[in-house]
Amino acid sequence: MIQIIGTILLIGLLALTSVSPDVIAIGNFGPNDIFQLLTVIGFVAALQHSAVEVIMSTWRDPKQDDIKAKLTLLDKDLETDDETPEERVALVKKRKEVDIELKKFKTNTRKLALWITLLSGVFVSVVGIRILGSLIDPSQLKEMSKYQALGFNIMDVFLTGALISGGTEGVYQIVQVFSSFLNKTTEKVKAQ
Repeated sequence: MIQIIGTILLIGLLALTSVSPDVIAIGNFGPNDIFQLLTVIGFVAALQHSAVEVIMSTWRDPKQDDIKAKLTLLDKDLETDDETPEERVALVKKRKEVDIELKKFKTNTRKLALWITLLSGVFVSVVGIRILGSLIDPSQLKEMSKYQALGFNIMDVFLTGALISGGTEGVYQIVQVFSSFLNKTTEKVKAQ
């Protein structure tokens, strides 16, 4: 399903480039502007992840605790030698089933958390926290055709939302790449 949506978005964006081939010029910004923008994004990502963690914990932890309690009881039953060999085989089988249930539950929880973080990141971006729009001159958006402006805003929303949903680690990786680039550029200038 995700591949279909991605393919449709890609085809739509490619169609927009044929309708509006004008290129957007990047605004004049410096390293401090980028670090300031990434700091805001990092802060929003940290807030969002904390909120999602609280939501997931209150929603999913009680069920997970119940499954773990079943495993604990089964482990206690298996520690005793009071059962017959047939009962022991049944207990081992039941414990494997409950263990599989716990693994499936954790996998579903992880999937739900990822979708919630992605959707909430996109919603935060829709509200107005955007990366690409901050890097261009606002007058350029007004000069674009409506299709190009629409495509730009859609990509800005999804890219910013995905970055926010990646959490502070994703922002940190971008900061590292950018600071590494600045350090290498400074070294080249000093060497000349």
